[in-house]
Amino acid sequence: MPDIKIIDAIFTKKIVGSIDVWVPQSPDLCGNLEFYKERQVAGDEVWHYTCCGPGGTWANRFLENPLIHMRIQHWMNYRFGTTGYLHWGLNAWHHCTLGQACPDSRNWPPGDCFIIYPAEEKVYSSIRFEAMRDGIHDYELLKLLDRKDPEKAQQLAVSVVHSGNNYDTNIRTFRVTRKKLLTWLSDRK
Repeated sequence: MPDIKIIDAIFTKKIVGSIDVWVPQSPDLCGNLEFYKERQVAGDEVWHYTCCGPGGTWANRFLENPLIHMRIQHWMNYRFGTTGYLHWGLNAWHHCTLGQACPDSRNWPPGDCFIIYPAEEKVYSSIRFEAMRDGIHDYELLKLLDRKDPEKAQQLAVSVVHSGNNYDTNIRTFRVTRKKLLTWLSDRK
Protein backbone atom coordinates (compact mmCIF):
# COMPACT_ATOMS: atom_id res chain seq x y z
CA MET A 1 0.00 0.00 0.00
CA PRO A 2 2.41 2.69 -1.17
CA ASP A 3 -0.11 5.53 -0.79
CA ILE A 4 -0.67 4.95 2.92
CA LYS A 5 1.70 7.04 5.02
CA ILE A 6 3.41 5.55 8.04
CA ILE A 7 3.40 7.95 10.99
CA ASP A 8 4.88 7.40 14.41
CA ALA A 9 5.83 9.25 17.55
CA ILE A 10 9.55 8.56 17.46
CA PHE A 11 12.46 8.43 19.88
CA THR A 12 15.21 7.47 17.42
CA LYS A 13 16.61 8.75 14.17
CA LYS A 14 17.77 5.28 13.09
CA ILE A 15 14.58 4.61 11.12
CA VAL A 16 15.23 6.77 8.06
CA GLY A 17 13.37 5.22 5.14
CA SER A 18 10.93 3.38 7.42
CA ILE A 19 8.37 6.11 8.11
CA ASP A 20 6.83 8.97 6.16
CA VAL A 21 5.76 11.27 8.99
CA TRP A 22 8.24 11.91 11.79
CA VAL A 23 6.67 12.98 15.10
CA PRO A 24 9.32 13.87 17.68
CA GLN A 25 8.47 15.29 21.08
CA SER A 26 8.92 19.07 21.16
CA PRO A 27 12.35 19.03 22.92
CA ASP A 28 13.73 16.51 20.40
CA LEU A 29 12.36 18.54 17.49
CA CYS A 30 13.97 21.74 18.73
CA GLY A 31 17.22 20.04 19.73
CA ASN A 32 17.60 18.31 16.36
CA LEU A 33 15.89 20.77 14.04
CA GLU A 34 18.50 20.39 11.28
CA PHE A 35 17.91 16.62 11.10
CA TYR A 36 14.15 17.13 10.78
CA LYS A 37 14.63 19.85 8.16
CA GLU A 38 16.72 17.31 6.20
CA ARG A 39 13.87 14.80 6.47
CA GLN A 40 11.50 17.41 5.03
CA VAL A 41 13.87 18.14 2.15
CA ALA A 42 13.95 14.37 1.50
CA GLY A 43 10.14 14.41 1.19
CA ASP A 44 9.10 13.28 4.67
CA GLU A 45 6.59 15.16 6.76
CA VAL A 46 7.44 16.37 10.29
CA TRP A 47 4.99 17.04 13.13
CA HIS A 48 5.64 17.42 16.86
CA TYR A 49 3.91 15.93 19.87
CA THR A 50 3.34 16.08 23.57
CA CYS A 51 2.00 13.47 25.97
CA CYS A 52 2.96 12.99 29.64
CA GLY A 53 5.87 15.23 28.73
CA PRO A 54 7.51 17.53 28.16
CA GLY A 55 6.87 19.43 31.35
CA GLY A 56 8.49 22.42 32.94
CA THR A 57 8.55 25.44 30.67
CA TRP A 58 7.55 23.48 27.54
CA ALA A 59 4.07 24.07 26.13
CA ASN A 60 1.73 21.17 26.79
CA ARG A 61 -1.98 20.58 27.33
CA PHE A 62 -1.81 19.87 31.06
CA LEU A 63 -4.51 21.40 33.26
CA GLU A 64 -1.83 23.28 35.24
CA ASN A 65 -0.42 25.03 32.15
CA PRO A 66 -1.61 28.46 31.07
CA LEU A 67 -4.36 28.15 28.47
CA ILE A 68 -2.19 30.00 25.94
CA HIS A 69 0.08 26.90 25.83
CA MET A 70 -2.61 25.01 23.92
CA ARG A 71 -2.71 27.75 21.30
CA ILE A 72 1.07 28.14 21.15
CA GLN A 73 1.47 24.52 19.96
CA HIS A 74 0.39 25.65 16.51
CA TRP A 75 2.47 28.80 16.53
CA MET A 76 5.33 26.36 17.20
CA ASN A 77 4.27 24.42 14.11
CA TYR A 78 4.62 27.52 11.98
CA ARG A 79 7.80 28.76 13.71
CA PHE A 80 9.66 25.45 13.27
CA GLY A 81 8.17 24.40 9.93
CA THR A 82 6.23 21.39 11.19
CA THR A 83 2.84 20.64 9.68
CA GLY A 84 1.02 18.79 12.43
CA TYR A 85 0.61 18.16 16.12
CA LEU A 86 -0.07 14.80 17.74
CA HIS A 87 -1.42 14.14 21.20
CA TRP A 88 -2.46 10.65 22.16
CA GLY A 89 -5.17 11.65 24.60
CA LEU A 90 -8.14 13.18 22.83
CA ASN A 91 -10.57 10.85 24.58
CA ALA A 92 -8.69 8.41 26.80
CA TRP A 93 -11.14 8.81 29.66
CA HIS A 94 -11.60 5.02 29.81
CA HIS A 95 -8.58 5.04 32.15
CA CYS A 96 -10.39 7.35 34.58
CA THR A 97 -13.38 7.38 36.84
CA LEU A 98 -15.89 10.17 36.39
CA GLY A 99 -14.52 13.44 37.69
CA GLN A 100 -10.83 12.47 37.47
CA ALA A 101 -8.46 14.56 35.36
CA CYS A 102 -6.23 11.49 34.87
CA PRO A 103 -5.87 8.19 36.67
CA ASP A 104 -3.86 8.36 39.88
CA SER A 105 -2.59 4.84 39.29
CA ARG A 106 -0.67 5.88 36.19
CA ASN A 107 0.82 9.05 37.66
CA TRP A 108 0.04 11.03 34.51
CA PRO A 109 -0.19 14.81 34.70
CA PRO A 110 -3.77 16.11 35.04
CA GLY A 111 -5.16 16.86 31.62
CA ASP A 112 -2.91 14.43 29.78
CA CYS A 113 -5.54 11.76 29.17
CA PHE A 114 -8.17 13.77 27.38
CA ILE A 115 -9.18 17.19 26.15
CA ILE A 116 -12.88 16.44 25.52
CA TYR A 117 -15.32 15.00 28.04
CA PRO A 118 -17.78 12.10 27.82
CA ALA A 119 -21.53 12.41 28.16
CA GLU A 120 -24.47 10.20 27.31
CA GLU A 121 -23.99 9.41 23.57
CA LYS A 122 -22.00 12.61 22.92
CA VAL A 123 -18.90 14.47 24.01
CA TYR A 124 -18.36 17.92 25.46
CA SER A 125 -15.63 20.26 24.37
CA SER A 126 -13.29 21.97 26.83
CA ILE A 127 -11.69 25.38 26.93
CA ARG A 128 -8.36 23.64 26.26
CA PHE A 129 -9.83 22.02 23.13
CA GLU A 130 -11.25 25.37 21.98
CA ALA A 131 -7.86 27.05 22.54
CA MET A 132 -6.25 24.26 20.51
CA ARG A 133 -8.69 24.93 17.69
CA ASP A 134 -7.95 28.66 17.86
CA GLY A 135 -4.24 27.84 17.57
CA ILE A 136 -4.94 25.78 14.44
CA HIS A 137 -6.77 28.79 12.97
CA ASP A 138 -3.77 30.98 13.86
CA TYR A 139 -1.47 28.52 12.08
CA GLU A 140 -3.60 28.78 8.93
CA LEU A 141 -3.54 32.58 9.15
CA LEU A 142 0.25 32.52 9.51
CA LYS A 143 0.45 30.28 6.43
CA LEU A 144 -1.70 32.76 4.49
CA LEU A 145 0.56 35.64 5.54
CA ASP A 146 3.56 33.47 4.63
CA ARG A 147 2.34 33.39 1.02
CA LYS A 148 2.08 37.17 1.03
CA ASP A 149 5.10 38.11 3.16
CA PRO A 150 7.14 35.26 4.72
CA GLU A 151 9.36 37.64 6.69
CA LYS A 152 6.40 39.26 8.45
CA ALA A 153 4.86 35.86 9.22
CA GLN A 154 8.11 34.58 10.73
CA GLN A 155 8.56 37.83 12.65
CA LEU A 156 5.17 37.35 14.29
CA ALA A 157 5.83 33.68 15.07
CA VAL A 158 9.22 34.49 16.65
CA SER A 159 7.60 37.24 18.75
CA VAL A 160 5.33 34.59 20.33
CA VAL A 161 7.62 31.51 20.23
CA HIS A 162 11.11 32.74 21.07
CA SER A 163 12.48 29.18 21.24
CA GLY A 164 11.16 25.69 21.86
CA ASN A 165 10.45 26.33 25.52
CA ASN A 166 10.43 30.12 25.75
CA TYR A 167 7.23 31.91 24.79
CA ASP A 168 5.51 35.22 25.28
CA THR A 169 2.43 34.10 27.19
CA ASN A 170 1.19 37.60 28.02
CA ILE A 171 -2.39 37.62 26.72
CA ARG A 172 -2.45 41.35 25.94
CA THR A 173 0.76 41.07 23.94
CA PHE A 174 -0.59 38.00 22.17
CA ARG A 175 -3.77 39.84 21.18
CA VAL A 176 -1.72 42.74 19.81
CA THR A 177 0.40 40.27 17.81
CA ARG A 178 -2.67 38.48 16.46
CA LYS A 179 -4.22 41.84 15.50
CA LYS A 180 -1.03 42.62 13.54
CA LEU A 181 -1.43 39.27 11.79
CA LEU A 182 -5.01 40.08 10.79
CA THR A 183 -4.10 43.65 9.79
CA TRP A 184 -1.19 42.52 7.62
CA LEU A 185 -3.40 39.90 6.00
CA SER A 186 -6.10 42.46 5.20
CA ASP A 187 -3.57 44.90 3.70
CA ARG A 188 -4.17 44.82 -0.06
CA LYS A 189 -0.57 45.65 -1.00
